[in-house]
This record gives sequence, C-alpha cells and structure tokens, in this order.
Amino acid sequence: MVTITILTISSFLLLTAFYVLLSDASIRKAGSKQLAIAACLIVLVVSGQFFGIDFHVPFALGFSLAHLVILSASALFLSAVLRLRQQSHKAQQQQDKQDRYLEQFTAFFEHGGVGMYSYDITGAMLRANPAFCQMIGYSSSELKDMSIFDFSIPEERPGTEQRLKLFREKINDPCNFEKTYLRKDGSTLIGHFTGKWIQSKDGSIYAVALVEDITEHKKADMAVLKERSFLQTVIDSVKDPIIAISKNYRVILANQAAQENLSDGQRNAEGLLCHQLCHGLDEPCSSEHYECPLKEVLRTGKEMKVIHEHRRADGQQRIYEIKASPLYDENNILDGIVESSRDLTDILNSEAELDEKKKHLHYVTTHDLLTNLPNRELFFDRLERATLKTSRSGCFTALLFIDLDRFKNINDSLGHKVGDQLLQQVAERLRKSVRKTDTLARIGGDEFLIIVEDLAQLTHVDIIARNFISRLLPPFKIDGNELFITPSMGISVTPSDTDSPKEMLSFAEVAMYQAKELGGNKYQFYTAAMNTRTKNRIQLEGHLRKAISQNQFALYYQPQFDLQSGALIGCEALIRWQHPEMGLIPPNDFIPLAEETGVIIEIGEWVLKTACLKNKQWHNDGHERFRTAVNISVRQFREPGFLEMVERVLDETGMEPQWLELEITESLLMEDIDGAIAILARLKGKGIHIAIDDFGTGYSSLSYLKRFPLSHLKIDRSFVRDIVTDENDASITMAVIALAHSMNLKVIAEGIETKEQLDFLTRKGCEFGQGYLYSPPLPEEQFLTLLQQQR
Repeated sequence: MVTITILTISSFLLLTAFYVLLSDASIRKAGSKQLAIAACLIVLVVSGQFFGIDFHVPFALGFSLAHLVILSASALFLSAVLRLRQQSHKAQQQQDKQDRYLEQFTAFFEHGGVGMYSYDITGAMLRANPAFCQMIGYSSSELKDMSIFDFSIPEERPGTEQRLKLFREKINDPCNFEKTYLRKDGSTLIGHFTGKWIQSKDGSIYAVALVEDITEHKKADMAVLKERSFLQTVIDSVKDPIIAISKNYRVILANQAAQENLSDGQRNAEGLLCHQLCHGLDEPCSSEHYECPLKEVLRTGKEMKVIHEHRRADGQQRIYEIKASPLYDENNILDGIVESSRDLTDILNSEAELDEKKKHLHYVTTHDLLTNLPNRELFFDRLERATLKTSRSGCFTALLFIDLDRFKNINDSLGHKVGDQLLQQVAERLRKSVRKTDTLARIGGDEFLIIVEDLAQLTHVDIIARNFISRLLPPFKIDGNELFITPSMGISVTPSDTDSPKEMLSFAEVAMYQAKELGGNKYQFYTAAMNTRTKNRIQLEGHLRKAISQNQFALYYQPQFDLQSGALIGCEALIRWQHPEMGLIPPNDFIPLAEETGVIIEIGEWVLKTACLKNKQWHNDGHERFRTAVNISVRQFREPGFLEMVERVLDETGMEPQWLELEITESLLMEDIDGAIAILARLKGKGIHIAIDDFGTGYSSLSYLKRFPLSHLKIDRSFVRDIVTDENDASITMAVIALAHSMNLKVIAEGIETKEQLDFLTRKGCEFGQGYLYSPPLPEEQFLTLLQQQR
C-alpha cells in the first residue's frame, strides 16, 4: 500500500515536471504527438520498474523501451538547443533595436535643425551638435573647452548659476525657459531652452539641452507689440469710445474712453464680450434691448449708425450714437466691426440746452469772440440788407472802415494780452457811439466796420466820423500803462459810390489807406482817383522790396548850424530813393508804405549803418567832429533786437557813440512810456544822444516827458513856417523853447527859410537850426564840399 502511494506521488511529480517541460513553446513546436506520448510512457515505465511494477506499453506504437529512452533524451537535448537559440535570437533583436535607436539619435543629433548640447554639473560643456555650433558661432572643439557661462550674456550669468544649482537638485525634471545666448562675434540670439538633468548608470550627472532659435520670432512679436502699443496709444488719444469687435462678439481692441465704462475688475480683462463692455449684458444685443450693429454690418457689409444706451461703471446711464464700420482681415474677408461712439446724453436730456447750444453755435459763427461784435459773415449780411433798404428808401448808407494806427507796435512790444485788452476797450467806446440801428463789426486784427443807415444828408457822415475819432483820443489805461491810439478811417457811401456791398467794402478800405498815407488820425471819403493811387501803391510796394538789393537808396545830409555863431554843428541823414524808371521818389511817398509792410526794418538799419560809416570817414579825413542825426521809425524802435542792432552797427563801423544822435517821434514815446524809457536809458548810457523830432505835434504828457533821457527837442517845421505871422505858432515855439531850457535841453528848429524866422528864434534862445536858409539836404559829394569850406 505504501509502495503504491509512493509510486503514485512520484509519478505525479514526474508527470508534473514533464508537463512543465512540455509547456515550453519550443518543445511543443519541436515534438510531435508521438514524441509527447513517448515521453509520457517512458516516465511511466521507468517509474514502474523502479518500484517493481510492470506497466505494459501498447506495442502499436512501434517503440521499444530503449527507443523511448533515446527518443526522450533527444527531445530534451533538442529542447535545450532550441531554447538557447531563441534566447540568442532575442538578444540579437534587442541589440539591433538599440543600434537602430543609436543610429537614429546620432542622425538626429548631427543633422537635426534644433541646437543640442550637454554639460556637467559645473556647467562645463560636454558635447554640442552642428546646429548649435552654427547658432552660437563656435566650433564643437572650441565649445569643449568652454562652459555655459561663456556664451551667457553678463546680465544673465547670475541667473544661469542659480538655475544650474536648482536643476541639480531636480534630477529628471524637465525645465523650459527663454535664454539670451552670446555669439562668438558678440551678437546675441534668443533661444527657447528645454533641458533635463540625467543620472547615468555609473552615477554621473549631466544635463542635456535642446535650443530653438526664436530671435526672429521675438523680433516679430516685439514689432507686433510695438505696433499694437502705438495703435493703442493713438486710439487712447481719442476722447470718444472706440472698440474693435470680432464676429463672435469678442472685444479685440478698446481705447481708454471705452474702458471707462468698466469696473476696475473688468478693465483689461481677456475675452470680454462687446455686450458685457457696453451694456453689462450676458447675452448679445437683440431687438428686445438694442439693435445689434455687428449683426447688421455682417449682414449688409455696410456702415451703419445706431443709438444705444450704455451703463457706466458708476451705474450712470449714458446715451451714445454708435457708428459701426466693417472690419476686414488680411484676406479682405469681413471679420467684425469697428465701433466709434459719441456721447449724446447731455444733448438729448435737455431740449432747452440743445436750443441754447444752437444759439451759441450761431453766435460763435457770426460774432467776434474777443469783442462780441458781429464778424465778417454777419457784417456782410447786414450790409446787403442795408443796401437793399437804401435802394427803396432814397436815403444814404455809409460804410466806415476803421484801422487803428500803430496798433501792431503795441501788440508786438507789450504782448497780445495787452493788445487784446486794447481792442476790447476800443470796441466798447465805438459801441457806445453807434445807434441801435447801426452795425459795428470787427472783421479781424485791428479793423472795425460801421454801417450807418438812414442818412438824409451826406454831411451827417462828417459829424459821425469826427465823433468816432474823438471817442478814441483819450488814453487807454491797461496794466498800469496809458496807451494812445488813433484811427485811420475810410468812408464809402451807397448809392453815391456803388450799389454793390463788396465794392462798398473795397472802396472804404481804399479810402482808409489814403487816410493812413496822410498821417493817420483822419477820415477820407472814397473817390475814383483813389483806385489809381491804390494800384500805384501796390506797384510801388513791389519796387520797394527790391530797392536795397539793387542799391537804389542814397543818403542826403542836411547841415545843422549854431544860430548864434553860424558854425556847422551836425547834420541830419535823410534817405532818398532813386528809382531807375520813376526817378527820385520823395520819402513821404514810400516811408509810410515801408512802415506798413515792415520793409522799414531793413531800410532803417541800412540808413544807420551808412550814416555811421560816412561820419567815421569824414572824421578820419580830418574834418571837424560833429554829430550825425538819424531818424528812427516807430516800427524800427519797437522791433525786438533794436538795441542789439544799434550796438552791432557801432561796432562794425567803429563810430564813437557820442557822435550819433537818434531822432524819435513824440507819439512813438507815448505808446509805451515805461518800455520807451528803458530803451532810451540804455542808449543814453552808451553815450548816444536822443532828440524828440517834430515836438509839439503829438500828445505827450509833460509829467512823462521829464522822465525821458533826452538831449534835444526839435521844433516842427509846421510851427516855424508861420512863426512871424501867426501868434499861436509863435506862442507854441516860445513855450517849447522855455520847456526845453527848464529841463536843461537844447532846441533845434526845423524848416528855417527866412531871415525873419532866424531872428525870432535867435531872440527867443533857440540854440540850433536847419533849413533852406542855410542849406537844403545835400548829396554826399556836395556835403563834403561844404565840410571843406568850413575848415
């Protein structure tokens, strides 16, 4: 019983082992059904004999026991051989696979377009592929002797050291960042770095890195950002909201004004939708709320306008007029809209305010905002009505064209603020002088127009014109200054002169210029002859601008004498214009025009320089020293840099200042008293003599006169002419002489032509004089002859 049990157990164990052997795929494939059966039988027979049991094997198999043993041994050997071969084949497949991977990696490493390199834990370079070498400019052999710090820009090296330390602590963790590489030639590139620390089987640690050159991409991105920033700056400068919206309602771009509707949390938020921005709605606009301009433009492809109500961040509701225009992409495909909005809230909320704005707009377009007088547009409307009314009524209508004398000098010297205040005060005085039925207008600058209607007689115009002039005579007090201004007035009348409003204005302007040519502070009625003079004046202006460059000017010198001794004490330099076609043109015909056009600045400097050169030459030639007097025009005196011009002329000519006398008109001094005193004080401080020319013809205040640093007073020829026949002229002359002596000033009389005039002036104490009794103005050669006779 025990034996059978042992046999059973042993047989079971042997069969199990053999089953395991048969389970091997190689044996199953190598054997056959017979081999399997034989293997089983040999196990049974051998086991039975070992334990004394005889198992009978079926003879139909054709195998003896010996055959079965040999066959089984052969099967076992064949199985072992097949197993070893299979293992060798698998090992070869694995090696082939690794070889292919290595070959592919080597090809990728050597020929890939991405830069690759490796380095150790100190940063020393281990290896780099050709792509990286080309990117960086170093050869692979050069890189082996370098570290990663050698091609890092200085400002990034501390960060590189920090990352090196950080990555060593994170083996196998990948990292990505942008890095600026320093090329061998000193230029830089921006690379996208992808790296990883790897620990090899032998325990060494190294890093591998992939680098993609993104320099051009970064430049393109920066260009796009710069362009977008510029675009944003441009639209932010627009005060009205502007929004660009895509087809899916997303806000592509919004200026600062549009973002004012947002709360702080929403501002600059990504993915904001247009209805969220404008209305605070979660859904797009619909007919239930507001007509959606995006839908309409996408449907029609045309621009449209719509009225919307927007809710601002502070909860305030504002009404906007929205103009939506198509927005096309680079392929000219409609991709959205551009909305520009205009706030209409205040206009729509108040009809009364709207009417008021309309009235104000009309007032602004028809009135001069400085003086609140009608402007040119309203003036012409009134003038057309007046001429039509005159043609029906049988009365006269007069147009008065007023231009302020020397206003530009005040404006230039004291500033536009003072000039504006003066214009306002002039307008106020004129306004108080016109009737309610008349029209007072300002058409620009210092030009005023007055329409006087319903005149029964033309003589009434004289009274009106004189009244306007007298209104402007008292001084104007502005910022502590007393300013004097006079008008030049031209007058045209309908229907006497013309029925055309435009011609009336043109004729009145021509007459105004005639009044200016006569010295200003006058009025002139238009005459047909004035048109001829105007044309001549325009022609003369053209010639005047060429006169200096063509050497057409010359100086004449009128001697000045001591009335007691008869000795020559000086001369006055007087300009003459010798035109090649028109002949000798007297100063009165071109000096006012030169003043008005500004040419007097250039002419005045030429006169001063020429007079100084001649005076210096005469003194150098041994003639007795004397002063040369030069007239200074109003425009010249007020010109910025006048003092510097005088100093420059003296330096260039070498003339000593004490031999120069500048003659200033009385009215010039009174325009800006403080400014004139400052200028004259500097001239006097240099030794230059100052004389007031034409004294007695202006409106100077004696309280101011004594403040001027003067040397002489010149009595105007208009007083000297009738000094022995007109008691008034005689009284004025004596008063001027007495006034000058009281201020320790010398007196020069102009226009002495008779012995009686000379005797009168001598008896009254006048020191010096000039005039035809002594000598007319002489050309340079004749004056030089006079000097030689005086020796």
